Amino acid sequence: MQYGVTGDNIAFQNLISGIKTAISGDAANNTQTLQQAFQMVTDAVDGLATVRAEVNSNMASLNSVNEQHQNLRLYWKEAISIETDTDIAEASILVAANQTLLQASFQTFASLSRLRLTDYLN
Repeated sequence: MQYGVTGDNIAFQNLISGIKTAISGDAANNTQTLQQAFQMVTDAVDGLATVRAEVNSNMASLNSVNEQHQNLRLYWKEAISIETDTDIAEASILVAANQTLLQASFQTFASLSRLRLTDYLN
């Protein structure tokens, strides 16, 4: 994406040339030169409308990209917050509870794996 508009744009050149031609045509009282200046200024106005449309399009694209960056910034800020703002006491309690559940499931599995069909038949 090309950013910005520079003074070497043909629309600006036509506008400046048209104004200069209009000044010299007025000084010489030459209607043909004034008509030429009018045509140059008309072309410049059309060109400036195109330049303005391009600038507006670029601004819309930049605003869209900026919004996406803001959303990503908020996402990563929340992700970092989740990782760094851990409550140590709460995490310790959760680990202890999960450890207790794991030990209970291991003990249950160990006692079930010792059972034999003959234990049920007796």
